[in-house]
Amino acid sequence: MDALLSMMGGGASGSAPQHPAGGGGKKRKRQKDGAPGASAPDKPSTLWSVTPTTLSGARGGAPLPLLRRLCRRAFRQQAYWKPADRPPANVFERLADQVFWQHAEAARARMEKAKARAQAKKQQPPGKKLKGKAAAAGAAASGQEGGAVALDLSRCGAEWWVQVRGPRMEQGTSLGFHWDLDYAKGTCPAVATVTYLTDRGGAPTVVFDAAASYRALNPRPPKGGGAGSTGGKGGKGGKGGKGGKGGKGGKGGGSSSEGPKSVSPARCFVSFPEAGKHIAFRGDLLHGVPAELIASDGRSAGGGGGKQAAQAQKKAGKKQKHRQQQQQQQQQQPVAAVGDDLRVTFLVNVWLGSGKLSEIQEFDSGAFRRELEAGCGSANAAAAAAAQEELRLFDGAALALFGEGSGAAPAPAGRPAPAPASAVARAQTDRDTPVQGLYFGKEEEPFELWLPCPRLRAGSTEVTFSGGEHAACAVNRCW
Repeated sequence: MDALLSMMGGGASGSAPQHPAGGGGKKRKRQKDGAPGASAPDKPSTLWSVTPTTLSGARGGAPLPLLRRLCRRAFRQQAYWKPADRPPANVFERLADQVFWQHAEAARARMEKAKARAQAKKQQPPGKKLKGKAAAAGAAASGQEGGAVALDLSRCGAEWWVQVRGPRMEQGTSLGFHWDLDYAKGTCPAVATVTYLTDRGGAPTVVFDAAASYRALNPRPPKGGGAGSTGGKGGKGGKGGKGGKGGKGGKGGGSSSEGPKSVSPARCFVSFPEAGKHIAFRGDLLHGVPAELIASDGRSAGGGGGKQAAQAQKKAGKKQKHRQQQQQQQQQQPVAAVGDDLRVTFLVNVWLGSGKLSEIQEFDSGAFRRELEAGCGSANAAAAAAAQEELRLFDGAALALFGEGSGAAPAPAGRPAPAPASAVARAQTDRDTPVQGLYFGKEEEPFELWLPCPRLRAGSTEVTFSGGEHAACAVNRCW
């Protein structure tokens, strides 16, 4: 599952593709949450949500800096599996358990509803179509094989990992667009989540609606072929972002070339880092962390021009030179501590009925604990005291992410009610919104994305793409 953590492209290549609006491109009809040809919806999407945690705002207190430091230590570019039927062995698994139970019941209900609709559709006489919601049964599923499954805890679990991004990190500040997958099976999690542990800058998480779901752009492989993958090397970094490594190829014959070559998402969800904020979205949706939106002033995505743009570029060059000088001075400093320029997140995917994921192991608590114990014996008194605090948090059980009652996996009859979701702001693009071209995917199976980059403030915003073909959002399959 190393492929799940890799950056599958993230910047425009040196020869940017032609924008859909150019060359007499056709207008693309807006799409609802998985329903082609529909107009842009007015109601807030149910594909994503925002939930505050006990780490948010003034409630954060002492555990948040300690948790950030622990996550920084645990950053290995690797995901870990936490079975739902095993008690947690450390603070990371306790947090993963809490996220699992926050979303598992609602996800199972959605999957069961989708399965019932799919069965009803199969029972219809040939030549007749179901109307209304029943017609969207397949699109409403979470992306896992077979639609809904019973919540058998022996086959459920949480996949968790840590991401750290920043200008001083080898991985850079962005994470290319991708789908979360079990690459050997070609399946997606029921729910994907991000919990932010820092809020001092950093690129936002961007999630597209169901028009760009995994199955919409990655049709099932031909019968007899194995599950393909959307891994591979990323495109070269364009203005405002870097390319990145892609995921490993899946087993078998690869993906079929049948299916739509292009889709036009009606909207996306943009979430800037805020310490303690927790977001969740359907697990098969296209998402990434584009550096193009870090500045959030519209210029980084190609906006502006003429003298004003030249002045801005000159000013940015001076800032970049000063930043490089600072980095040279900091090269010899330890990076274990979390600096103000780092973006630290704790991520959990909720898997229902899948069994243990392919190529993923459980976290080695013993080895990590020995690493902390070695730090407790440091000759540096301050470093030893910090390691002792981290060790107590690692072994402790008092951190409840969603409030009292969420600190451990509950019994089936006494599960705490999920924490309520927060409101999400809304915005629309227009014909003057700058558009950034990006590549992602494998070299032999690339995708191109045209991303309108509106001027947004920090927080969480649902963006409706209303710019027409002059500022269209499009995801094109280039194979």
